[in-house]
Amino acid sequence: MASIKKLPSGAWRALIRIKGYPPQSGTFRTKAQAERWAISTEDQIRSGSFRDTSAAENRLLRDHLAWYLEVLTPCKAPSALKRETSRIRILSESKALKNCTLATLTTDAVLRYIDGRKNDGVSSDTIIKELGTLSHALDAGVSLLRISLPRGENPVKQARELLKYTRSLRVNPSRDRRLLPDEEKKLLGGLHPLMQAVVVLLLESGMRREELCKAQHKQIQNSTLHIPETKTDKSRTIPLSPVALETIRSLPKRDDDLLIGMRPDSITQAFNRACKRLGISDLRVHDLRHEATSRFFERGFSIPEVALITGHSDWASLKRYTQLRPQDLVDKLQGNQSN
Repeated sequence: MASIKKLPSGAWRALIRIKGYPPQSGTFRTKAQAERWAISTEDQIRSGSFRDTSAAENRLLRDHLAWYLEVLTPCKAPSALKRETSRIRILSESKALKNCTLATLTTDAVLRYIDGRKNDGVSSDTIIKELGTLSHALDAGVSLLRISLPRGENPVKQARELLKYTRSLRVNPSRDRRLLPDEEKKLLGGLHPLMQAVVVLLLESGMRREELCKAQHKQIQNSTLHIPETKTDKSRTIPLSPVALETIRSLPKRDDDLLIGMRPDSITQAFNRACKRLGISDLRVHDLRHEATSRFFERGFSIPEVALITGHSDWASLKRYTQLRPQDLVDKLQGNQSN
């Protein structure tokens, strides 16, 4: 049987003790509410359908995210650490979420968070990644800490289901920006020699800017470059074209053995300034990786061959970086028919 007592504050406290189960308690505004809760909870315990949500009720979301960051994030790839740390900070400081416990983190709270981020001008892609981190943290609490959520389901997943119908949070379409021949000519003619080399190497190798910044002369052997650290934390060795090799030979030698000795952010800033100065719009450094990948296919390389160079693990991800020109395929078809 439950015991129900009136507290000095005027609220009513219900306490249930049933052998074989941890004590359950709740505080309510009226005695009638306490009695209804006690009857319902006792019935659930005796029928075996009761979920003990006390851990969720006593655990602040920001504390749970801090636990996740300390215990589980280090188990992931090192390249993910900085990104996930930033996402957890944003989630923890959000007005919509920062005062929530795991029990009060409802679907509505998640939707308020999404609305707030969208009102701040944050892209759907970024919000989706933040929700992924939040959802994984909740699942980890259920699996590893045996925390029972009040409604039995992850509220992030419920919010995503609702958004499928409203289509209000959609992944942005992949970019299809190709580098035009006259733009390449402008870039190579308007950049200082080191940035010229950067652009040529990115176009010839398909490397990411971070990979190029870490590349060293000692990693080059037999016309290949070994890249020990990548975004996916899988090392790879890529072939270097004659143009890439000649460009590398033209670079001044450095005491630290780095090929270029620039930081990724410095490359982006210099590239953006040059594009603005030269009148080239809507072109990003990462578009050069897209362009390189497309050119590999246009040269007749197979999917496995391109994947070896670029480091993509599957066709679905590789396809995002591949924008073939329809006219090139028309020319190829016409050329085959004329033979």
